[in-house]
Amino acid sequence: MALKDKLSHDGLIELDSALDTAGHQWREQVLETATDRFECRVAQEMSAVRIEIAESRLSTIRWVAGLLIAHAGVVIGTVFAMMTFLVNALK
Repeated sequence: MALKDKLSHDGLIELDSALDTAGHQWREQVLETATDRFECRVAQEMSAVRIEIAESRLSTIRWVAGLLIAHAGVVIGTVFAMMTFLVNALK
């Protein structure tokens, strides 16, 4: 009641309006800060995921290359063995 007596009705309305305006501005600033932090965190996490995917791809490529080389060795070895067997059989 003391504030109402000192400010009058119009003063209370202006104070309420000023407090509402300050509250809205504060909420907007808080949301903006939270959004910026969230976007930064999402960017960091996406970067980590991209690195992990790249490492996984590189590992897969290495395995496939190794298997292809091993397969080529088996095929060449088999052909060589067949040629040796054929040459020995024809003697």
